[in-house]
Amino acid sequence: MIKPRLQGLGVHHIGDGGRDKAFFDKLNELATTSIKSTLLINPHDGTQPQDAVTIAKTIPKSLEAVEGPNEWDIKPKDTYKRQAFPDGLRNYQNELYKAINSDPAIAGLAVLIPSVAGPDNASKVGFSAGSFDKGNIHTYNTGHKPGWGMSEYIIPQIQKAAGDKPLVNRNGLIECSYLLASRGKGRCIIRI
Repeated sequence: MIKPRLQGLGVHHIGDGGRDKAFFDKLNELATTSIKSTLLINPHDGTQPQDAVTIAKTIPKSLEAVEGPNEWDIKPKDTYKRQAFPDGLRNYQNELYKAINSDPAIAGLAVLIPSVAGPDNASKVGFSAGSFDKGNIHTYNTGHKPGWGMSEYIIPQIQKAAGDKPLVNRNGLIECSYLLASRGKGRCIIRI
C-alpha cells in the first residue's frame, strides 16, 4: 500500500529506524523501485554502533546513509555508556562513524551527524569533522510559515557543527525546497 503511493509521489529517499527483519525486507523491496533509505541508529533501541555494520550489510541495496541518534538534546534519560547529552551523543557518534568506516564492505556509506531539537545545541556536542560525512537537519515549523527561521537561525546554527559539509533534511517537501533554494545544494529525505 505504501510502495505505490511513494512511487506516485516520486519519492526516492526515505528515512526511519528499526531492527526487525520485516522492516529490512520492506526497505529492500522499496530499493527495487529506486527508493533508497537512511537508517536511524539509536542506542535506546538497543542498537550499538557495531550493530549498524550488521544492519547495513542486511540492506545494502536500500541503504544510502546512516544517521546517528535523534534529538538527544531533549531526551535527558537517553545515555550511552552512562553518559547523557552531549558527551554520550558525541561518543556514540564517534564509535558509529568508526564502525561503519572500518568495514571495507560498507566504508563508502555516508554517516550523517545526529540531529538536535534545538539548533543551538549542535555546537554544544563538539562533533569532530572525522565523525560524520554530512550535516543533518530536521525542521518542524510548528505553526510557522514554511522556511521560518531557516536562514536567520537554524541553518547557521547547524553549520557551526557541520562546517562546509552538505546538509541533509529528512522532513517535509516545503522545508526541503527552502533548504535547497537557500543553500543551492543538498538532499531531502521524507520520513514515513
